[in-house]
Amino acid sequence: MSNKKILKKTWAISLLVMLVCSFSVFYKRVFPIGILSVVNMAFMFLYTYAAITYMKKYNEFRAYLQTKCKKVPFELVTSMFYSIGAFYIYTSTPGYRLHGPVLYLIFSLFYFAVLWFRKKGWFIKQKKEIIKYTVVAVVMVVINDIMYMFPANDRRPNVWIGYGFLLGIAIVTILNLIDYSQIRKLHTFCTKYPKRTSWIAYGLITFLSFATLETLSGNFVFTVLPQHWLMNMVWFFILSGLVYVIFHKMKPALLFALVLMSVLGIANGFIVLFRGCPILPSDLYLINTAMAVSGNYSFRMPFYMYIGLAVFIETLVLTLRIKDTEPVKKERRTFALIYGLVVVLSVPTFYLNASLLKGSINLWRPVKTYRQYGSLNGFGINLCAMKVQKPEGYSAEAANDVLAGYTSDVVTGDEKLPNVIGIMCEAFSDLSVIGDYDTNEEVLPYLTSLQDNTIKGYAYASVVGGTTANSEYEFLTGNATTFLPTGTVPYQQFIQGETYSFTKTLRSLGYSATALHAYRRNTYRRELVYPLIGFEQYLAQESFEDPEYLRTYITDEEDFNKVIELYENRDTTKPFFMWNVTMQNHSSYDTGNMEYNIKLKGKYSSGYEDAEEYLSCISHTDEALKTIIDYFSKQEEPTYIIFYGDHQPNLDSGFFEALFGDDIENLSTEDLQKRYAVPFFIWSNQELEEKTVEAISINYLSSFFLQEAGMPMTAYNKYLMDLYKKYPIVNVNGYMDADGNHYDANQTRENEDLLGYNMIVYNAIIENYKGLDWAYQLQGVEQPMGVTEEIMNAVKQSSEQEDEDDLVTDAPAE
Repeated sequence: MSNKKILKKTWAISLLVMLVCSFSVFYKRVFPIGILSVVNMAFMFLYTYAAITYMKKYNEFRAYLQTKCKKVPFELVTSMFYSIGAFYIYTSTPGYRLHGPVLYLIFSLFYFAVLWFRKKGWFIKQKKEIIKYTVVAVVMVVINDIMYMFPANDRRPNVWIGYGFLLGIAIVTILNLIDYSQIRKLHTFCTKYPKRTSWIAYGLITFLSFATLETLSGNFVFTVLPQHWLMNMVWFFILSGLVYVIFHKMKPALLFALVLMSVLGIANGFIVLFRGCPILPSDLYLINTAMAVSGNYSFRMPFYMYIGLAVFIETLVLTLRIKDTEPVKKERRTFALIYGLVVVLSVPTFYLNASLLKGSINLWRPVKTYRQYGSLNGFGINLCAMKVQKPEGYSAEAANDVLAGYTSDVVTGDEKLPNVIGIMCEAFSDLSVIGDYDTNEEVLPYLTSLQDNTIKGYAYASVVGGTTANSEYEFLTGNATTFLPTGTVPYQQFIQGETYSFTKTLRSLGYSATALHAYRRNTYRRELVYPLIGFEQYLAQESFEDPEYLRTYITDEEDFNKVIELYENRDTTKPFFMWNVTMQNHSSYDTGNMEYNIKLKGKYSSGYEDAEEYLSCISHTDEALKTIIDYFSKQEEPTYIIFYGDHQPNLDSGFFEALFGDDIENLSTEDLQKRYAVPFFIWSNQELEEKTVEAISINYLSSFFLQEAGMPMTAYNKYLMDLYKKYPIVNVNGYMDADGNHYDANQTRENEDLLGYNMIVYNAIIENYKGLDWAYQLQGVEQPMGVTEEIMNAVKQSSEQEDEDDLVTDAPAE
């Protein structure tokens, strides 16, 4: 081919690259299109001109190298020359990209390997195969670029991960292009032992499938301890082996296990992204709720899922290269026998392994357990740990002894009973408790200014980023969920019958009791649980008429107006109790479906749009609080409002690491507790002594209110208040004593006072208050226990109707 033709072709390619680059940048609006086009044209012309001008000289130099140098230096110099163009074109693409000498070195090594293996005659000759694997390589490079351009929460991985990704692509592409039949020793072995070769490939692909699952979940296979690989991979063998037993084909069997486990890995990866915690056995109870909320999340992949996708593609390619052979009858019987033996032995072995390790699971960071033991093994360990452990030395009599020194108050009928409004505000928090950050305006000015007749401070939850129902359960029952297996939700698993609660205490005093939730009534089984814990009426999103939405949720302004409406239409012959669960601030926070009135400044000013969306949401809640408090401040009837956030949000972990100044996984128990702190306040339209509470966990909060309001208290309420004085915080992370010393969750089991608390919680949940009913009942009144069958049937019917409505309406999902 003449130099003129080479020049034309090179120029056409250069022009195409320049146009793609320019249009892409114009679309992204990163640089002025004119300047970029001129720069690209100039550089591409110079490169092309140089390549053509010195082609003859290079050919002379190449001939010299061939005669004077050994093969390795010659191929190395050639690869370095050819890499210049690929390096320049790659670094000219728009968006976030890798650059520098490391990238050039990777390109050079790739070209060197191509030239070297081609020289040895090891590469495949079929053009279709070459094109196929080249396309796969290009797709992988594109995945690498997209990983940096569109990561979840705009959190990009370290550039060394990108370099490693590209190096991995280069190595795998070389391996794909090799014709293994040309490697003499390998070909001899494969020809001599075809069955053995197939099963070696089977084992390799099984391991790569396991690596795919872990990588998609964010674990990376080498973070899993090698001794636990087999306990995870056995499930891949069970899945693929079942297909092999039925169809006697290795390729479909491996594809089935790979695809199924990859789907599981994707689900697990997104759940880790959304709530910072992997799939737990208790989540099986929450499938309906999870499906309901899934529509509001942005499914942009975190960087580890892009890497997992690349591992999946390469494993798929390798699997498709397997040549299936029909096994003879004897081989079928042998495999079926081996498969049955593995299945029979693996289940008890898996259970024994999980039972032995359940005491070592990370109670407050389950993701660490999965990273150490693998996703499937970690799930099994948590499954074995789901059973509520009986406290050491427990008996109903021992639990009774813990409360023996307490008596419930006697109700005389002369008590002045105020109206009570409890508000659990979805994801409401003050992130300044973790660290300082600058914004264009104050986020919670009204809450900060609230002083008169107000008790306020920080309450400590046992959940973060989700599982709202556990914060609700702790407030209404006083039972700390720290004594329950990791990830369990009492509303889903333990409340199957009548349960004592704050609501029941107020009902026994003559209160009406209404619950309001600005979302679907069937989340966390509330439609069944609420009657069992004492509520007479439950209203959900269907009770709102043409409400205003923020993003896809009913606003807190609308929610609080509904509370006011219900108050104005109350039964005035009874004191009014209203329990309200809001929804406005629910995740996810990367929807972009609202104007961000709060903007981050300084080092937080870019890359944390989800934090800006979240802060803008709670600033609207702060404005709405003024509306409801202004209204009740003008009412003559004594009224209390108890307000707290259920948990902190699950934002980009990089944002929290910047606030903490350290990786979250390296935090001490004291620092980790800051991630679980939420604001609370008790406000009254009557005279109330102002005070600030530095720390109180949510399980104490309802008893604390009764004490501060001077209302009748049960023996259990009084016990909790004495425990609070010793240990202001008892939650999933551990506990804090009155001197401010922090202890982790494992040390909770060693504390005798908390062992007694554990006995009481166990008695309530597992033994249905056996021998302890007296501790939950006020004296002089009847506890409103007993839900009629008619009420339960009506509740179930209402729930079924709600489910049907969900199928035919366009109501937004939680």
